Amino acid sequence: MGETEYVVESRDTFPCLSQNQFEKLLEDALDHLSEKRLSTLAKNLKVQVDGFRLKNAPKSLVVKELLPRLRSPLGFGFLLEAIKKDYPELFFAINEKDKKLEIDKWQETCSDSIIILALISSNDEKNKDLIEQLIKKQIEKKELIGKETKVISLEQAQENNRQREVERLEEKIEQKNQLISEKDRLLAKKGKELKKLEDKLKEERVNYGKSSSEVGELRKENETLQKQLNDLQQRLEFYQDEQRQLKDENRELEAQLTDLNKEYSKQQERSNHFGKDLSKLLEKKQSWQKEALKWEARWQVESFLKEKSAKKKLISKEISVDVSELESAYIKVLRLEEKKLLSDFSEAKDIKKRKDILTLLEESLLQQEKIEAIDFGTDSVSLNVDIDLDCDDIVFCYELEGIFSYEGPHGWVRTDEGSFLITPEDIFRHNLVTGDTLKVFLNHSIENDSDTGISFEIINKAEHIEQVCSLQRVDDEILVNNTYSYDLQLSPAEFESIGCNLEDPVTVIFPKLSSVQKLNDKIIYARVIKAHDYTWQEMPPKERKRCEKRRIADASTSNKEQLEPILKGQTILVVGGDRFKEQLRDIIEQKQGIFCFQPGFDEKGMVESRVKKSQRVILVTSELSHVVKDLVIKATEKHNVDCCYYNERGAVLFEELIRSFTS
Repeated sequence: MGETEYVVESRDTFPCLSQNQFEKLLEDALDHLSEKRLSTLAKNLKVQVDGFRLKNAPKSLVVKELLPRLRSPLGFGFLLEAIKKDYPELFFAINEKDKKLEIDKWQETCSDSIIILALISSNDEKNKDLIEQLIKKQIEKKELIGKETKVISLEQAQENNRQREVERLEEKIEQKNQLISEKDRLLAKKGKELKKLEDKLKEERVNYGKSSSEVGELRKENETLQKQLNDLQQRLEFYQDEQRQLKDENRELEAQLTDLNKEYSKQQERSNHFGKDLSKLLEKKQSWQKEALKWEARWQVESFLKEKSAKKKLISKEISVDVSELESAYIKVLRLEEKKLLSDFSEAKDIKKRKDILTLLEESLLQQEKIEAIDFGTDSVSLNVDIDLDCDDIVFCYELEGIFSYEGPHGWVRTDEGSFLITPEDIFRHNLVTGDTLKVFLNHSIENDSDTGISFEIINKAEHIEQVCSLQRVDDEILVNNTYSYDLQLSPAEFESIGCNLEDPVTVIFPKLSSVQKLNDKIIYARVIKAHDYTWQEMPPKERKRCEKRRIADASTSNKEQLEPILKGQTILVVGGDRFKEQLRDIIEQKQGIFCFQPGFDEKGMVESRVKKSQRVILVTSELSHVVKDLVIKATEKHNVDCCYYNERGAVLFEELIRSFTS
């Protein structure tokens, strides 16, 4: 900017101008600046627009970034300098003291906001009235625009009334069309009657020669019917014209409806877009919750092991000391005490204090004589001492025993030394339910990213029930309706993670009440194994029982074949089926096969190495993620390993699959 300086008054000088109106004034002034002046102003105020170079940025974004900077006196001064360069004649006319500014003339050349800001920059008392007049005109103009908006809304309401009137007229036309149809039917009926009368007249003329009076009456009746027919035709033409007009109006309304449908489609697209964004956010939230649970479990293990490492141990020990060493040590202590007393005696000035010190010295010498005169009768003596030992080494592993309590989607192992968090992956992998007794191993070292430092084995499995149940929301609680009338709940976090509806049935697993009475839990949470949609139906009980009997019978007839080592020396990799892993292991090892297991959701980095060392791969599709499945299929194709799918859960069907390998 040049050497010109402006004395800019505050916006508060004009009480009729609010903060919002003042910003609108600045925004309008920026819109009426030339692109060159706007670019220069943005460079002077060092404005940056995200995603654009300044020269390529849209004008609306540049104006948006400029507005906050114009609130300062420096930014406002730069704006006035830009306006002066775009409208120099306006500033010249304002500064002429002999002439009055012709507002109407300049309103044709530039906007009101430019004129107001130019008048403000002049800092002349005579222009204040002009500024207030222009501001009031702008406010009145906005009020007028608001009234026009209300008029438009009124017209819209009138349009809706017209539409309702059109619908009413259409209904009326429909009624009149029905009336016309009824009239046509009556006319047709009358025509038939007239024809019958004419035929009858002819017949009577031929046969009986009716009198002319009767013929006249028939003619009169015919004329009356003809008049009625003409009246009906005229009314039909009138209704047809009215119907054509209504059709034209209906076309206009259909065009308006088409526009509304297009607008609705756009809004639907926006809502779908927002729905996708919401789904992504929910997925991120679930992943963050899993990470939080994993890190909380790690923190618990780390804190517990550190606490165990920091504790001191107190031990009692009996030591043997030589009598000579004991005497010399005691005498050494007495001499040190005598030395201190002599030092205090030399420094003391009070006679009484010096006498006390001499008394203490005498007692010390007497004790020394007594010790030298004692005969212990042995060369050594035994002493009991208490020693505090600090544990310098960290406890890297610790073993506990406790009872598992499920809270959904995670759980806790309650031990005598505290509770430890179990992640949803470990719960799913080991099919844990509330009441299971676990032996927990806390390990300081972390093997991989999914490791929490907590491993465990099941000592005693609690009795549990697996059942298809319905859900019911009562206040903030989600109840699980079961046939045992147990007071079961589903945690809101688990309900959110599985993403099902309250109307859909779910397969849940929960403990028998007799196995969890020792926990004294007020709330028992069920764990969802599978969510079904509303079309899901369970197999009829009788049919399922008959199928199971047939499978058991087939299995019993081939017990000898089952015991044959048909998998001897072969490594069988089972992918998925975490919940019945041990049953599958028993079946494969009974046939002298080597069982290898790949979880359906974790340990993706071990997939290829496990496939490579296997002779056959079995994919359990009911508990398998798409990511692990794709990795396994690629690895089997790469290393030429046989691969098959298993879609059922029964042990008998799995044995049938194993026997099919030899056929």
